Amino acid sequence: EPGETLYSIDDFNLYEKFIKKYISNIKRTDANQDDIQSFYIDKTISRFNTFLNKNGNSFAETCFNINRINFKSFNEIYDNLDLTSLKDTYFNENFHGDLQFDNILYHNNTFTYIDWRRNFGSSLKAGDVYYDLAKLYGGILMPYNLMKDESNITLKEGSGSVEYSFRKLKGIEGIENKFIKIIEKNGFDFNKIKLITGLIYLNMSPMHEGKFSKLLWFESIRILSDNEDK
Repeated sequence: EPGETLYSIDDFNLYEKFIKKYISNIKRTDANQDDIQSFYIDKTISRFNTFLNKNGNSFAETCFNINRINFKSFNEIYDNLDLTSLKDTYFNENFHGDLQFDNILYHNNTFTYIDWRRNFGSSLKAGDVYYDLAKLYGGILMPYNLMKDESNITLKEGSGSVEYSFRKLKGIEGIENKFIKIIEKNGFDFNKIKLITGLIYLNMSPMHEGKFSKLLWFESIRILSDNEDK
């Protein structure tokens, strides 16, 4: 397909245009609650164990100081999450499954979706609309195209502490606030999007190596700590 990815073009107005376009094309259908359970909870537990098998249980048990802010342990944060809220959703028949700006081409005023997820759990024809929105939000916070090159990530671990930073794109600056305004105007729960984004980072962390893997893990702690059922 002709065109460039939205990350490559890196234009604020084009990011905004795509977000609005995706929401306007949502085709609602009922959610499959079994798939919600298997996709968000069962799969997360499996990926969590995979990460700990590679890196050690201390990553879940330690109360880390992350970028000079103290956090509870991952275990405590996760135990306080209200995951039942994920069941209050609907599926989108125009579901993508990996909706981030590296998978959207733009050419001649047309968006082309690439690299679709084949299924959402057992569902082949639809998937959770909140997963797409959370995947998009995760890619706003962390430009995935740049994370493929570890030179764009600085990460320094200490005893119970970590400091990190990563390169961002100029055009995407400010789009987070615009994204929040658009999704709330259309009736979506931003806290639920943040919760799923944290779970997405957690699920991605054992699938990568080195600094990117650790970055995803610690970012999941940071994001999920905001969603604790206090």
